[in-house]
Amino acid sequence: MTYTLLEEQFFPYPWCQRLLRGLNEEARKKRIEITQLTNLEEKPSEFGCVLLIYGVFNVVFLPVFYKTAIRAGRAFLLAVIPMTVFMALVEALSHFPVVGPYLDATDAAGQVRQLPVLAVGLAAFALLSWLAYRKAAKNYERVDL
Repeated sequence: MTYTLLEEQFFPYPWCQRLLRGLNEEARKKRIEITQLTNLEEKPSEFGCVLLIYGVFNVVFLPVFYKTAIRAGRAFLLAVIPMTVFMALVEALSHFPVVGPYLDATDAAGQVRQLPVLAVGLAAFALLSWLAYRKAAKNYERVDL
């Protein structure tokens, strides 16, 4: 069996290459199909939801960070908690029959239906980031440098 460029580039050690070839042969023997494990296609609704998640992060992180302007780790951890909860909520929403067709459609008509989700996500990101900026600026004015 010949080495492919991928095996040579990403698996430079011979034992890695043998392991990769063995796994590929085993998968062919058993006819194992490798499927996509996550629901991450590039869709307008996904971009809208990601912008909304970034807005949630900004509205928590920026004001907390600029209270002291030195504790970035604490502010980051406080911002990641609601962001993670919101990510799980967005991922779970795609499994509900009422919202699923709007979030998961990959055809052209379905992507046109997703444009309002993108617009709402963009508007929410802008609004949340603006509110976070105002609150962070007020907090930063009180910091004694």
